[in-house]
Amino acid sequence: MINVGILAHVDAGKTTLIEAILYKTGKLRKVGRVDFGDSFLDNDEYERKRGITIFSKIARTKIGDKDINIIDTPGHIDFSAEMERCISVLDMAILVISGSEGVQSHSHTLFKLLKEANIPVLIFVNKIDSDKFDKDKVMEGLKKSLSKNIVDFSEDEKILEEEVASCDERLIEKFVDGEKITKKDIKECIQKAKVFPVIFGSALKLINIEEILEFIDNYIDEKSYPEALSGIIYKIKYDESGNRLSFIKLMGGSLHVKDTLNDEKINQIRVYDGDKYVAVDMANPGDIVAVTGLTKSHAGDTFGDIKRPLQKLLPVLSYNMIFPNNISINQIYPRLLQIFDEVPEIKMEYDEELSKIKVNLMGEVQIDLIKNLINDRLQISCELVDGGIIYKESIAGSVEGVGHFEPMKHYAEVHILISQGERGSGIVYKNDVSDDELLKNYQSQVRNTVENSKFKGVLTGSELTDVVLTLVAGRAHEKHTEGGDFFEAVHRAVRHGLMYTKSILLEPYYDFEIDLPIGNLGRLLNDLNN
Repeated sequence: MINVGILAHVDAGKTTLIEAILYKTGKLRKVGRVDFGDSFLDNDEYERKRGITIFSKIARTKIGDKDINIIDTPGHIDFSAEMERCISVLDMAILVISGSEGVQSHSHTLFKLLKEANIPVLIFVNKIDSDKFDKDKVMEGLKKSLSKNIVDFSEDEKILEEEVASCDERLIEKFVDGEKITKKDIKECIQKAKVFPVIFGSALKLINIEEILEFIDNYIDEKSYPEALSGIIYKIKYDESGNRLSFIKLMGGSLHVKDTLNDEKINQIRVYDGDKYVAVDMANPGDIVAVTGLTKSHAGDTFGDIKRPLQKLLPVLSYNMIFPNNISINQIYPRLLQIFDEVPEIKMEYDEELSKIKVNLMGEVQIDLIKNLINDRLQISCELVDGGIIYKESIAGSVEGVGHFEPMKHYAEVHILISQGERGSGIVYKNDVSDDELLKNYQSQVRNTVENSKFKGVLTGSELTDVVLTLVAGRAHEKHTEGGDFFEAVHRAVRHGLMYTKSILLEPYYDFEIDLPIGNLGRLLNDLNN
């Protein structure tokens, strides 16, 4: 199985290219159109309405003897978190560039992410039938903005060999010595992401789509995987019957129905193709499947010897969610959890005391999405009001906090050293207590509380972050200590410590690059200073 992701800046023609590939591989009898709302992966009403991809989807096909998963990824910046999770399951990517617009801002971001992940990239320059298309100008922009190792695969064989050789020191020596640059050499450079081929065409007019298929057949091989079970859960979705689906890319070993994963039993394994699926008994390495039975999984979770990918784009805006007066939040809350489970980049916080729901997100498109999802699935209108910036809190220096919890027939005490952590580290837990001082069971309760709790700062009540919480002492009562006692003690200890140290208010910021002609530099500097 080869998993091929299609990525693009908005309106570059990503969905149209997927249609063209599925048509040319014999998957479709006719090519659907985005503007007609009848493309193969266009099965979400809101996406059809907006004309953008929000949720990743899979189409299965064959190229030669190779089984292929075509993965459609979100193109809008507000849904980059889902796109980044998709990148972690790809074997290769096709980056679609608009021939009429050239390299756009999000194209640059996508290429950078793919390069960091060391994924082979084929660049497809679309819309060459446009009056604005200028091949030389586009190639110049690709080499300047993305990589000097971009190679036009429509060139003469001798020129192609020379350009590929210039991207690799070993091949330069081989070329200078007069040796032939073989197909094997080129394939190796592509698979190691040293060379980035370009194919020019038109998805709408089906120009050079077969060249893409030939490229995949000739230059992309199935990966080899270890025998030990491992994988990544990159997406959560609920089907029409309310079944919770965890979408998994298997990175090693095999997975069977009734197997246990993270202490939960797998009830069913599904192989999806668009909005339809087939139930199978097992999944093999490289497969992307959806499983039922996992209730605690989250998008981005991993199992086996796989590191959890970091989410680089986090919400920066917070809104209050307002429902009609006749709606009970307690009644609809379980359904809301399902909706937000599917879009983990949008966070929901429920204040039970005030019966208020806050939503943390990135921008207007996400606001529109949440309102439409709730209206579509619950037939309830809602408004997001009182928007504000999400602040966080940290500390300077270190302090020891003491938490003592002792109502009748309960007992727990912890001493926690709160110290300043590295920026972006979140909350890190450490333990300096021996088993003789506090039983392992109670130590585990402290660790679980720290790792699964959100602690509020004392300046604004914002979430605490970038601190190290170290358990330095603890006591339990042989008779009276109950399961939740250490939860209470830990929260008291953190609160106590924060009251006696210097707190720091953190606000979000964006780190970005500006790419513009040198002649506009003076104007830019002037605008930034103003």
